[in-house]
Amino acid sequence: MPAMPIELILMRQWSLHLATPVLIVDTQDHLVFLNDAAQALIGVGAVGLLGRPLSELAVAWGVHDHATDLPLDDAQLAVSTLASNRGPKHIRLRFQQADGGQRIVDMTALPLEGQGERDVHADTSPRGAILGAALLFWEVEES
Repeated sequence: MPAMPIELILMRQWSLHLATPVLIVDTQDHLVFLNDAAQALIGVGAVGLLGRPLSELAVAWGVHDHATDLPLDDAQLAVSTLASNRGPKHIRLRFQQADGGQRIVDMTALPLEGQGERDVHADTSPRGAILGAALLFWEVEES
């Protein structure tokens, strides 16, 4: 397995200290980390999840777009979608917990960008490559 880029390592370290559920995926859309809060939200530990494709996990967890009640497709989950506009993506989801309960969450996906080659003498620096994404979740209380 190739070494993990420093930006993903730093994101992992930062998310360890958050009460907010965070998943980190690589450019191949494979899960590389989930913090304790994410494990509690999903209802399962990290064992057996790391390295698996996000699309496979979304099917296993019964993830649906809350607005349309349709399952998320691969394009909606892909890091490449974030890379195309280099901006965040926000969506409300419904999923099945391990204990059978349903949860509704807001998810914000943030692209994780590498440093790239920086020219300290240029007015602007080129953007680095997209290395993956951080997926942050907030539980929604339905009224």
